[in-house]
Amino acid sequence: MPNRPSSHSKNRLDLQIDLGFSYRRWWILLGVVACFSILLLAANLSWWHWLVWLLVCVGLMAWWAMERRIVSLGTQSIDELWQIESVLFAQPKQLWQGYLVKVWHADLGVAQVIGLQFFIILPKKRSMTVLIFDDMLPKNKFAKLVVLSKFSPSQYR
Repeated sequence: MPNRPSSHSKNRLDLQIDLGFSYRRWWILLGVVACFSILLLAANLSWWHWLVWLLVCVGLMAWWAMERRIVSLGTQSIDELWQIESVLFAQPKQLWQGYLVKVWHADLGVAQVIGLQFFIILPKKRSMTVLIFDDMLPKNKFAKLVVLSKFSPSQYR
């Protein structure tokens, strides 16, 4: 029988989160591109510099659109395995299992972000960082992650 934490364990956390698409993430990216474009406009660059900048912007947006996207994650306890389900552009979902290493919360003014860093053990050992914007999930579940980042043991910060 697996060793499950009791319902009164201080590390117990029943959490199953389905993540959606973040529009704020795209607006932040477009804002950075717009700021750099304004700076380049002030520099009075030649046409081929603008062509290079356009190629860089298109490449960055294509890479960001097709990168591995986390669709759900869940756990029964902070100290136990986390189940992380991801999808890569035009491929079936893949299940990752790992331990939570670090949690942080950042308020960007226009958006709040929770960062979760995992040590993945399955399907292969590696490190994985997941950024969760506040518009990717319901407010009550995002609030649970904020509490996790604020009150988690020091080993997770």
